[in-house]
Parts: sequence; structure tokens; C-alpha cells
Amino acid sequence: MADAAPRVGVYMLDVGQGDCTFVLGPEADATFKPILFDCRDAYVATRFVKDHRIGHLSAVVTSHLDSDHIAGMLPFLRAFVGDGGRVDALHAHIDKNPNRDTRRGAYLFMAQAVRWHDERRIPLAPSFRDLAPRRLHDGGSWAVDLVLPEYAALIDMRLEGGEAPNRTSTVLRVSMDDHAILVGGDATLDAWERLEPDLLPANVFRIPHHGGNIDEGLGSWKVADLYRRIHPSVAVISVGTNNGFEHPRREMLPFAPAEGGDCRVLCTQLTPRCHDDPLLARDRALGNPAQVTYPYRHRVARGDGRRSRPRDEVPCAGSIVAWLSPEGVEIVPGPDDWHDGFVDLLDHPLCRPPLAV
Repeated sequence: MADAAPRVGVYMLDVGQGDCTFVLGPEADATFKPILFDCRDAYVATRFVKDHRIGHLSAVVTSHLDSDHIAGMLPFLRAFVGDGGRVDALHAHIDKNPNRDTRRGAYLFMAQAVRWHDERRIPLAPSFRDLAPRRLHDGGSWAVDLVLPEYAALIDMRLEGGEAPNRTSTVLRVSMDDHAILVGGDATLDAWERLEPDLLPANVFRIPHHGGNIDEGLGSWKVADLYRRIHPSVAVISVGTNNGFEHPRREMLPFAPAEGGDCRVLCTQLTPRCHDDPLLARDRALGNPAQVTYPYRHRVARGDGRRSRPRDEVPCAGSIVAWLSPEGVEIVPGPDDWHDGFVDLLDHPLCRPPLAV
């Protein structure tokens, strides 16, 4: 009997308004250890490594140092390393002498990362000046790469005071033969415009910035140009029920033929953009089979910097898995799974193209 085709799993975990992605390679590739890309929620990441019996990560990557991408990274790594876990390299925008005026979460993360490096517990990868792209793993028929940012963009940001971290957000690309998955961090349109054209096409696109605006007016592209070049068959939005940014925005969805054609859209959580009162759908959503790792009740940041009381959250697709193989990409939840039935009951789901009038 012929061996089964190798499959790479890209797990885009539901962590509310934020990101956390694990890449797991084929069992037959003993040289590859999983990769963690961003971590907003330490609980979810810790549950994941325990459930999958992961004690060795070949790489940990932070796309950038915004809290919705790194808030859980420090407690997760402390627990992981404290339990005997091993990390081969940390890839991050780290200043070896962090400024205490930096946002508190970013400063604490950078300071601890430098200590781990000095103690030879978690080595810091070289700076991003050699990224064009940076290969994290080469499995022959498949690979994992960091394809953004460009070093020139990092220099520009440093000269400008570093006040727009999304412009230098790292992007993860997992590929096998002619198929690929792009995990977009919060990369802006001008960053995507600088990317080599052959690195853009992808079957699955984790949309940047949680479905929010990524056009900072610094390039010539519009959102339609980005989708036309990526041409995804599935778009994933990692978004939180209670986010105060009105994410996801309809203009960020790839429905028009010029923006990618027939593209399936999946959001990790349900928001008022799709259902007038998401909490009315909460009990049914929590009964869906994929919702196994996230507490779905968190404090939400307020505009004055303080935290509000805990608020309930509502899964939609929940955690999403993309299985990459030589034949293409399989998505869980699939197009005929429970998720479509759940969406059918929503008031005005954005993941369905608007009806012609």
C-alpha cells in the first residue's frame, strides 16, 4: 500500500481579537519541530502544546510587538521553558537595549527575550536585515518562510521613530509544491506591494489586521489589488466578538470578482457586523464541536487604558486548521460541516456575498 501524502497543518487558533498560529509538519519529517507565530493568549497556546505533546519548537516568531499579537507570548514561553520545553530560535523585532518609554508589554517582552538569549535558554535569531525571505524550514517539497518585512522598511521605520509597527509586520508563508498559506500579521498594503510577485499567490490567506484597514496611503495598491494577486480560495479573519474597531470591515472581504473571485470567508468569532446580538447565538455556538480550547470570557481593554469587567465572547468558526498537501488545501471546518448551518441563522453574515439588487 502506498504511503499517504505528507500533510502540513497550519492551526489558526481562536484567541479573540488577536492571533496565535502553530505550524505542524508531516510525521515523516523528523527534522521539523513545530513553529509558533504570534501568541495573544497563553492559555490557548499552552493547551495546544500539551494536547499535541509538543516539547520542542524549532522557531517562535512575533509578527510585531502589538499586544494583540504578543500579550500571551511572555507567559506562554515562561511556562513552556519552565516545564522543560526547548525553543531553537526567537525571531522578533528586538532592540537589545529596549527603551523604557516603549509600550509596557513590548518593553517587558524585549527585556525578557534579551535575558533568555544571554542565559542561552532561547537564542535570538539574527536581525531581519538578511530577510529576503528567511527560510525557517526546507522539507524538500514543502517549506516555511518569513517573507516580510524588508530590511529597508525597518530602517525607514527606525528613522521615522517606529510609530507604525504594522508597516514592518512579519508575514509567514507555508508552501508545498504549487500550494501555499499566507499568515499576514498586520502587514500594510505598501508592505505587500514590495513583496516579490511569486510569493503572493496562496490558497489560504489569513487576512491582516483582523479585517481592519491596512491602507496607510503609502503605496499605489488598493485592497482589490492585493486580493487579485493572492487569489485565495479561503480567507481567515482572526477577530474578537467585543472588539471596538468594527472589525471585520466589509471592504476588507474578498468577494468582488476582481478581488479573488469565489472565496470562502471564515471568522474565528462572531461580531455585531454579522449578527445584531451575538450573545443570543452563544449557547448554540458553544455547542459546536470545534470549540475546545478557548474560555470565551475575557476582560476587554477600554479607551482610557483600564480594563472593563469580563465580557462573554461567541465563537463562529472558532479555531481553523488548514491542511496543506500536494493536492491542495483542506480546511476544518469544511464547507459542508456544521459551520454553514450556524451561519444560515445569522442576521446579516459578512461571510456570504451580498445579494444582487
